[in-house]
Amino acid sequence: MGAGQGYSGIRVPADALIEAGEAHSLLEQAERELRGGRSVILYTALGPADESIGRTQSRLKQDGQNAADGGRLIGSRLGAMARELILSAGVRRLVIAGGDTSGFAVRELAIDALEMVSSVAPGGPLCRANSKDARLDGLEIVLKGGQVGPPEFFELVRRGKASAPGRELERSGEPGESA
Repeated sequence: MGAGQGYSGIRVPADALIEAGEAHSLLEQAERELRGGRSVILYTALGPADESIGRTQSRLKQDGQNAADGGRLIGSRLGAMARELILSAGVRRLVIAGGDTSGFAVRELAIDALEMVSSVAPGGPLCRANSKDARLDGLEIVLKGGQVGPPEFFELVRRGKASAPGRELERSGEPGESA
């Protein structure tokens, strides 16, 4: 996930996403880390075997929602959290991991189009966002499927390296880059 590579990993419990407003303290923690110069990874699970997945599914079922509704809800709330951090902490490079999750999350970012800038790994290109919202226009974003990329994928994105040796990603040069 990148935690061993100098990232600040912040687990986002399902309750923080299911209950509106519960994510506030997690956003404050992430913003402190970003302002302190650290890259942050907000995550809900560490792989498909993470025990939190079953707890989340049980909680959603208890609330009368099915798995598809849960994916949409969680992805949307994570997208809203990402948007908040982009606007409050100046994040200019973002990775959203998880196939369906990334699709729902990116909808919250008011992005009109994505332009591929460079390949980080097969199936995981670095893109530049086009948005009518000037604060989001030019955001660099990677939408990463579950098994896409090598173990150091997040670090490659953060450092602006392509997975092929000797290749560099095009860089925005703007402060506040984070994966």
